[in-house]
Amino acid sequence: MPILPQQLDQLIFALAALLPVGLPLLLIRLNKIYLARNVFLIGGWTLAALVVLTAGGTRAPFFASFIVIVLFAALLSGWRWAVVYVATSVAFGLILAVIDPTGVLMQPFATPMSAWLTHSGILLSGGGITYFMLWRDDRALRRAQNALAEREKLQQTLKDSEERFRLIASVTSDYTFTSIFTPQGQVETALLTGAFEEILGYTYDELVSMGNWWRAILHPDDLAKDDQDMAALNANQAITDEVRIFRKDGDTRWVRVQALPIWNDEKDRLVGVSGGVQDITERKHVEILQHSFLDDMRALQQLHLELSEIDDLQTLYFKMVEITHKRLDLDRIGLFMLEDGGTQVRGTYGVDTYGAIRDEHYYQEEVRPDHWTLEVALKPDHVLFYDNVALYDNAKKVGMGWRASAALWNGQQALGYLVIDNLITHTPARAYTVELLSLLGSTFGHLIERKQRDMALAQYADELERRVEQRTADLATSNRLLQQEVVTRTEAEHALFAQNRMFQKAQEVALMGSWEWDLGTDVVQATQTAFDIVGLEIEDGRNEITIAEFFKQIHPDDLQRVQQITDSARVGQGDHCYYARIIRPDGVERDVYLEWIVDGTNTGAPRSVLTGIIQDVTERKQAELDLIEAKNAAEAASRAKSIFLSNMSHEIRTPLNAILGFAQLMGRDATLDPAQNEKLEVIKHSGQHLLGLINGILELSRIEAGRATFSESHFDLHALLNSLEGMFGLRALEKNLQLRVECRPGVPRFVATDEQKLRQILVNLLSNAIKFTDTGAVTLSVTHQREDAAQLLHFAVEDTGIGIAPEDAETLFQAFAQARRPSPGQEGAGLGLTISSQFARLLGGELTVHSRLDQGASFRFAIPVKIADFAAIETGATERIAVRLSPGQPSYRILVAEDHVASRILLSSLLDQVGFDVQYAANGQEAVDLQRSWQPHLIWMDMRMPILDGRAATQQIRAAAHGQAPIIIALTASAFEEDRAEILANCCDDYVRKPFHEQEIFDKITEHLGVQFIYEDATPAERPRPTAPNVELTAADLAPLPADWIAELHHAAIRAKGKQALHLINQIRAQHSDIADRLARLVQEYRFDKLVTITNVGHTDA
Repeated sequence: MPILPQQLDQLIFALAALLPVGLPLLLIRLNKIYLARNVFLIGGWTLAALVVLTAGGTRAPFFASFIVIVLFAALLSGWRWAVVYVATSVAFGLILAVIDPTGVLMQPFATPMSAWLTHSGILLSGGGITYFMLWRDDRALRRAQNALAEREKLQQTLKDSEERFRLIASVTSDYTFTSIFTPQGQVETALLTGAFEEILGYTYDELVSMGNWWRAILHPDDLAKDDQDMAALNANQAITDEVRIFRKDGDTRWVRVQALPIWNDEKDRLVGVSGGVQDITERKHVEILQHSFLDDMRALQQLHLELSEIDDLQTLYFKMVEITHKRLDLDRIGLFMLEDGGTQVRGTYGVDTYGAIRDEHYYQEEVRPDHWTLEVALKPDHVLFYDNVALYDNAKKVGMGWRASAALWNGQQALGYLVIDNLITHTPARAYTVELLSLLGSTFGHLIERKQRDMALAQYADELERRVEQRTADLATSNRLLQQEVVTRTEAEHALFAQNRMFQKAQEVALMGSWEWDLGTDVVQATQTAFDIVGLEIEDGRNEITIAEFFKQIHPDDLQRVQQITDSARVGQGDHCYYARIIRPDGVERDVYLEWIVDGTNTGAPRSVLTGIIQDVTERKQAELDLIEAKNAAEAASRAKSIFLSNMSHEIRTPLNAILGFAQLMGRDATLDPAQNEKLEVIKHSGQHLLGLINGILELSRIEAGRATFSESHFDLHALLNSLEGMFGLRALEKNLQLRVECRPGVPRFVATDEQKLRQILVNLLSNAIKFTDTGAVTLSVTHQREDAAQLLHFAVEDTGIGIAPEDAETLFQAFAQARRPSPGQEGAGLGLTISSQFARLLGGELTVHSRLDQGASFRFAIPVKIADFAAIETGATERIAVRLSPGQPSYRILVAEDHVASRILLSSLLDQVGFDVQYAANGQEAVDLQRSWQPHLIWMDMRMPILDGRAATQQIRAAAHGQAPIIIALTASAFEEDRAEILANCCDDYVRKPFHEQEIFDKITEHLGVQFIYEDATPAERPRPTAPNVELTAADLAPLPADWIAELHHAAIRAKGKQALHLINQIRAQHSDIADRLARLVQEYRFDKLVTITNVGHTDA
């Protein structure tokens, strides 16, 4: 019974017929002859066996054929095709079993196939023959294929040669090469043509002798690249690379290498290399330059980002130079900014070659018209570049480099400059250095400008915020004040009525009334006080009158003026305040003050209403008259006081002139002994003291009148202290008091201030201190304090006296005021402290007092002084005694016009003693007559004389002389400086105040007549220089002196033997002049108490 249906057998047969016939034909068409053969044989037998098997044929032929076909397939094509046959058979069998399980389709083919399989022996025989034929054909086919492969290889070799030729032909102005690798591993140059000598600098023989010369000239950094290229060539791959080589002269060149491998296919290895080399040095430099520029641009961008984060301007300057030096790899860099509107250039920071930050703030220079910064700003790119700049070190050139200056340009102007150089490291400038610096300067300029603008904006924002806060606070305050104002106004409204009532009361008290004038109706509404002032009665309770009724009350002499002022007030012009007189209805005349109150708008337009006030000023007018009368009386009293003081000055100074003058004349007597000279000195000092007191009183009057002046003079401060110690030493000794004058170290000796006023202050204070001290000591101390260029002297007078009560301290410095507490011996007018206080203020200080009752008092003041010139003091302090006229001079006639007999005799005697021809006149008229008859060369003219005073006499003499008038020098006892100025301006040639010093008389004569005198001591240098005060003299200062000499001086001091003491002092003058001078001064000033103290060294007196 068949296995497959018949229909399917037919289809399978058709497919079996197509498969072994059609598929081999297709494979043959595709030149797959070997594969077509196998498909034909295996496919045919396989289909045939399957058909028979499925059609119900016997299995024996099938299996026999199957085994034969498998073996045949393995024999012809290998076991691989046998496996394919088995697998294909199984697959077709399974497919047919599924499609036609009954075998119906394959039934028609079963019989022929079965027969074919039955005769398999014949098939095997035929197959063997066929195999033999096919094997022979296969060998021939293989030979043909090998020949074809050789041909293809030759064609590929030809193609490679053509490609190599094209490669070589593409390299211009360079060289080509072919190298062969020997089995021993050596490299031999087979071909080298082109410009290799120009590129490499070697000849052909030199290269060949080097062997593998390519590796020898290759840059060490590119050896790794060459290793990679050889690896590619060994893999039968073409290479293209760019490397550096060293020329024979050491120069470095960039080359581009293109190479192809020479490959042995049989041995499958590299046997050579062929290729070309091109010099790309210039292109490589351009590429490197481009990369460098891009790197610099990226660094500049990063620099801009980093600097943009900085807020502080100084930090920005600092970071600019630091980061720029680091990012752009520069040598040295400095930043300089313009200030003061571009007139000054100042350094900020810099970086040196070693990367250290330098502070350049010390550098500052004025921008002059030829300054280098202006040249930079004028450049188109704002960069000034210097190449080949020489650097010298100790006059030896150490290298060349470049330097550049770039303006920090903000688009309109330069804000500063960036200075860069490489004078030390000699790094060459880049091709784009100028462009880079220009871009750097522009970047920095805009960055600085933006930072300045941001800082200004931040400052403005801070200020705005502060103002907003302030405005907010002010608004809160205003609201609070507004609330308070509401409350205040409410209260004010309640108080306004009360104030109006108070105002009315005040008007009544001040006799002041107010009114309002309606200019349209001429009706005046007034207060009750206004009606009371003019004396009008209010009728029927109406407080109004017409303006005409008011004008009827004006005094006829004032009516026209009042009407003019009123008309001006109506249009807001003119003066609206005036005084007038009124006549009341009862006939009483009163003085009134009237005022029209006009607002500030001076438009000139008529007004409808005028408001005014009226006040009764009769009593005030009378008071003003009384005041004027009192003022006149006070001025008269002041004039009388001035006349009194002038007379007192004249009456006191005139006899003082005689006292002091004759004391000077007596001092010229050589027959006087030392005791008499000492007495004369006492007379002189006392007279000078009295003169100082008189001058003080007069000065007080000048102070009260506001006419006190500061008269600066140069003097010896130490000498002044010495004179004060001598003046008050005896007075202190009489009261058994110790007087100490302490001049601290460092106090300047020669100073400039008003000597007379300083002396008067100290005299007054010392006098009071001794007067009110009974036991203890009185101390005058002087210290100094430096303030800038001036010296500040501190004076203090301290005592251990009765002190000052607190109730007296309040009036202590008032004129003519004395302490209310009685004290023994208290006397005086009470002017001393007043004058001292005023003088201290005039000298630039303030007199103060500190005191405790019964414990003493301390008066202190400090004044500024200048350091004086000693030479000027020497000249001014020269005291020369004129003995007689120098020989060979003409006879000079001198007239003395003086009404006071003593003064006349004094001056005449003084002049007559030195050899002048002298006459005198007792009044001004006599002086005028003697001038006509005797014609003197010089006239000493007293300003106060009977008959004709000195001014009138001088004027007559000058009027009659017709230009030949003698020299006229005024003599006056006035102490007022304004009198001196008036005399010099109106009549006399010079001025001398009484009492005078004889040297002053002779100096004036020498000044105006040129007279020469013979003096007692010719030059100031012959006199000893002033010495410091002896306040510092102690027992230690006498240590160098002999003990027996000190003992003798001690005994002389105890017994107050002045002559004996001076004799002893003169014995040591040669060896110890300074000590001798100071001891002699103590003797001359009767300071025996101090002599006893400093010489009391272990002595006892019996």
